[in-house]
Amino acid sequence: MKKSDGARRLIPAALLPGAALVLMTGVSSAAPIFHFANYTYLHEEDFSDIWNRLHSGDFNGDSLPDFVLGSWVSDGEGFLRVFLGNGDGTFQALDHVVTRSINVWAVGDFDNNGLDDVLIKDYDYDTSSSRDTARCYLSVGGGWFADPIDVPGFLRAAGGYFYRTDVADYDNDGNLDIALGAIDTVEVYLGAGDGTFARSWGVTIESGASVASGDLDNDDLLDLITTGYGFFRVFPGLGDGTFGDVSAAGYFIGPGFDVCCGDFDEDGWNDIAVAACRGIGWDSFHVFHNKEGTFPPQGDSYIDSWAFENIFCEDLNLDGHLDLGASTGDGWGAAMILGGVGDGTFNDTELLWHVWGCGGQETARGDFDGDGDPDMAVISTDDYYPQYPPGVYVIPNETNQHGVEGGESAPGLPTLTPSINPFTSSLTITCEGETLPEQLTVCDLSGRLIATLSDRQGSCFIWDGRDGSGMEVPVGAYLIRGVAAGRTSSLRVVRL
Repeated sequence: MKKSDGARRLIPAALLPGAALVLMTGVSSAAPIFHFANYTYLHEEDFSDIWNRLHSGDFNGDSLPDFVLGSWVSDGEGFLRVFLGNGDGTFQALDHVVTRSINVWAVGDFDNNGLDDVLIKDYDYDTSSSRDTARCYLSVGGGWFADPIDVPGFLRAAGGYFYRTDVADYDNDGNLDIALGAIDTVEVYLGAGDGTFARSWGVTIESGASVASGDLDNDDLLDLITTGYGFFRVFPGLGDGTFGDVSAAGYFIGPGFDVCCGDFDEDGWNDIAVAACRGIGWDSFHVFHNKEGTFPPQGDSYIDSWAFENIFCEDLNLDGHLDLGASTGDGWGAAMILGGVGDGTFNDTELLWHVWGCGGQETARGDFDGDGDPDMAVISTDDYYPQYPPGVYVIPNETNQHGVEGGESAPGLPTLTPSINPFTSSLTITCEGETLPEQLTVCDLSGRLIATLSDRQGSCFIWDGRDGSGMEVPVGAYLIRGVAAGRTSSLRVVRL
């Protein structure tokens, strides 16, 4: 929770079968939108306690959200398993695809055929070895992959710890690219659109790094955020897959395990959140607010009794504000989600989610049951908690099940009304109020800018379902925002 003189710390409660809520001193549990009692136990797996991860995507082309499990088995061995969504919260679990050990991975449509693919990289502890080859598994339909393509030239030491990759189009050519970190290096590899990649840029840093991207200086180009021990740094994007010198930085105590960005205070500038800690009971993550491309040396600190190593942002309760999720990254399992208030702070009295004993590693998120809100798939890796046998669980989001479709506009704010929602090709957004926004921004639920709508016709804007480069956006939910008289209105739409 946010650090103060009377900072709260999380205290584990007794765990009962089917319940995993952790109570906190002085904290109400009245607002969770995820309840473990309603989980669906998908599949039993005998997991290792490290390097297991989930990622949502479309692996069979039916526009229903699926997800893939990547698991490290031992040095030299791992596997992929795809879970095909039926659209109602149930899944078909396919057989394992045997791989090398998976220490880092990236998921996205790397060959532009409408199906998501997986690139994996193992780690070679032998410093004299020249192993530097990643493997790209291209989807062939039905949730299956072709034989892997060898992609040489990737960082040999990538994936030695919990370093995160980033997948985005850094050179604006319509092909997905990849950034990843190693012990003391971050490098960018540009995709050719066929599952192969070539290095375009790299930088040496003092310590191991995770990496993320976002437009942090509002020039419509993606910038790169890297973390190391005690710092994050921003490298401005040049639009061609390379990046300039450091333009901004922030500092904290402890390792920067993971990083994400989003407009937490809704001022039109993307902010940064870092999972960083000195150990159990110390700072777990920090939020740095963007002030027109600059950041304060020290951010807002939130503390917890666990050392969080994963972090993400997404509007999970559909109130128009980005929420912040964090998890420990290990097999013991601890995770939490703080609801965003919209002013750059997060609700530390009513958690949207808190679990102990499951869900501590990377999650997959998507509207798996078709009710319009994002659900979560999580992993349990340890039989220390007998009520959560090792395996994969899907936990439904109860926002729409409780009839909550998102927050209403406060008095004085303009109202944004869609002509149709959900929509398939385009929609008109009508603005009503004393003062109307001059433009609207379209973001995905992680806060990443998708498009800017500047051509207002009277009180209306039209969005054609395309991003800023003219490419059609995938099926899914998007957040449309407008600022008028210094105040922000939001609208959530779904493209089918």
